[in-house]
Formats: sequence, C-alpha cells, structure tokens
Amino acid sequence: MDKEVVFFHKIAPEIIELVQNELANNKVIKQKGHSSNFATKIDVAVERLIVDNIKRNFPDDQILAEEEHGDGDIDEGRIWIIDPICGTGNLGRNIPNYCTNIALAIDGELVASMVVDYANRQYYWSVGEQKIWCNDAEYQLPAPVPSTLIEIDFGAIPSGTPDDRTRHLKGIVYLQEDTDYMLCSLNTSLSGLYAALHKIDGYYCARNHPWDIAASAFLMRQSGVILKDENGDDWTLKSRGYIAATSQEVFDVLMKAFAPNK
Repeated sequence: MDKEVVFFHKIAPEIIELVQNELANNKVIKQKGHSSNFATKIDVAVERLIVDNIKRNFPDDQILAEEEHGDGDIDEGRIWIIDPICGTGNLGRNIPNYCTNIALAIDGELVASMVVDYANRQYYWSVGEQKIWCNDAEYQLPAPVPSTLIEIDFGAIPSGTPDDRTRHLKGIVYLQEDTDYMLCSLNTSLSGLYAALHKIDGYYCARNHPWDIAASAFLMRQSGVILKDENGDDWTLKSRGYIAATSQEVFDVLMKAFAPNK
C-alpha cells in the first residue's frame, strides 16, 4: 500500500492548510434536513480537494463522500469513503472538535484509513499491520488511567425514531445511576479516533453513515478496540450504529445499556 501512504502524507497537510486559511471566511451554504445538519464552504472545499487528488492518483477507484459524491458502491472494487468535515456543527461555532475522515475499502472490507484531527493539526493513519501512525511516527498507546470515560454521540439522536430516543435516554440513565463512568459528547466521529488512540474507553453511536465512521473504525481495529453493532454482531460498513470499547468489561456494560434487546 505504498501509494496510499504517499497519498496520506501529501493530502493531510494540504487539508489542514486549506481549513486554517478558510476559517475566517467560512459560512453555511447548504441545509440538509434537520436544523443541525448543514454544510459549510469548508466542507465542500475539503471534499473537492480530496476528490481531485484521488482522481489524479487513483483514477479507476470509486468515491463515496458526504457532500457531492453519494452514490459509490461499497460492496465492489476499490472505493474511497470520505467525510470532509465530521463535526460541522462544531466547526460552524469555531469549536475545534472536528475531523476529516478518509478510508479505503476493497470489496466491502476496509484496508486503509486516515483521520485528520484539527484540534492538534495532526493526522493519524494506518494501512494495517496492527499499527497506527501519527504523521510519520508510530503512535504509542497511552498508559491507562483509573477513571472510565465514555463518549455518547448525542448528534445521532435527533434524526432517530421515538424508540431510538427512548432507548438512548434509558441507557444514559443506567450509566449515570449504576456505574461510575464519566460521560461526554463531542458531537463528531473524532471520538472514534480517540477510541482508537485509547484516549477514551468507550463510544456509543446509534446511527451513522459509512463516511462518519469508516476511517476511525479501521483505526480502532488496528489498536485492538472491540467494535460491534448494537446487537453485538461484527460491525460492517452497512451497520446502523456501533458500540466500541477498549476492554471487554466496558463493552459488556455498554451493551447492557444500549443494545435493542437488553
């Protein structure tokens, strides 16, 4: 996967520079259904930059991306799965909790990915071998701490069904009343990267598109994170939601809190 590695190293600095240069002039340009779901000038510009580079370097590959390329087939051949900015609501408020997700799948299986973290202007990537790289250095997992930090993706809830929302709230009540876990919500799949990096201990998201989670899902698998769908089955690109945990103990608690058949 040498060509993919070269691509990651080339495109990441270009994306970071583009976003930094455009922050002062950013504006909402598209509303997409729910009031919290919108695109900005930066979302579209980043997607076009990535897509143009893919077309030059991998002209035969398919593309599935959130803003302007929503019809790629994730089941066949090589396909790049892109979320130009995940956490647009944070971006629009100048809160630096957002990321860019780029993943490559072949015949429905993820084989490489990169996530750009704008909070520290670094990019994390992998092409397998149970390793994650930060820029050009191998990432070392941090030492564990005594407390347990769980990310709950509240941004996925407004578009859910009434049953989804009820189950979600019951799960949160369970975690608050029956565990000593600390809960947070960044409202971006940047949290998937943080699970892969073992910066958080667990992550629950009720609903997602492939571009939201594909890149961080691949990184989670490289760092040994347990990643399942809400029923406890292996997560796939077609899964509706997911539960991730850095240990079996945390995973079992999250399954008890949020699984549909709990």
